[in-house]
Amino acid sequence: MAGLNFAKLIPMRTFRHILFLIILTHFLPVMAQTKQKILSEFEKLKSQTHKEIIQTEKDLKDTIQAGHQAFLINPKSALKTTSLDYKMLQLIEKRKELILRQEFYNQLSLKFHQHYQETNISEFLSKSLQELAYQEAISPQPNPQKWRFLSYLNQVIQSLPDIDNNLIEFVAQYTNTSSISEPISPNEFLASHNYTNGIISQRARQIKPSNVGDSIDEKLNFLDRQEYEKRQLSPPKLLPPQITNSPKS
Repeated sequence: MAGLNFAKLIPMRTFRHILFLIILTHFLPVMAQTKQKILSEFEKLKSQTHKEIIQTEKDLKDTIQAGHQAFLINPKSALKTTSLDYKMLQLIEKRKELILRQEFYNQLSLKFHQHYQETNISEFLSKSLQELAYQEAISPQPNPQKWRFLSYLNQVIQSLPDIDNNLIEFVAQYTNTSSISEPISPNEFLASHNYTNGIISQRARQIKPSNVGDSIDEKLNFLDRQEYEKRQLSPPKLLPPQITNSPKS
């Protein structure tokens, strides 16, 4: 058998067909599984965020109704406190942030669904984030904070090696820690986290990606407290809330 020339035994055209079948039966299923896993993880993130939006809207409605009931019981109490204003501001900002996250997850998962055909997830994600940042910058009503968030996230991903296996989880964690409406800089994020064997964790305390609402509350608390203190200096004249019962869905 020594010295056999396989090029003469197997025609080049047949050899190419065999090579194509090997790629088709081995590499493509692996890529398909990777893509399906990524899309599945995005669906979980979108589902969690949607539940948070629904809960926040319920909290908004309950807060308005509670303020209305308090006024009916004691009309003068509405003129002595702005606690309702403070809570409403916090819930409104929380809902805005959640909607931004839902939009971001939808856009990014669509990129993977339509265009992902590579094995290097980090490179594809980096390219997708750059495209989304550009699309945001040239949109009719660009959001500077969202553009900044996309750019910051891209910079962090490029700074960390070997995170392909945990990439979507990392995206969720960065979004949860930073927020889109008030993004933190890459240096600030990296300084507050540890990175070991492809897994990144917060130094002070671990944040689970599913705890979206808790993180947003913490992020908005200081900003809302500032707004609340400003209103205390010049309290607005409050009128009885007008509640209209919306039809049940």
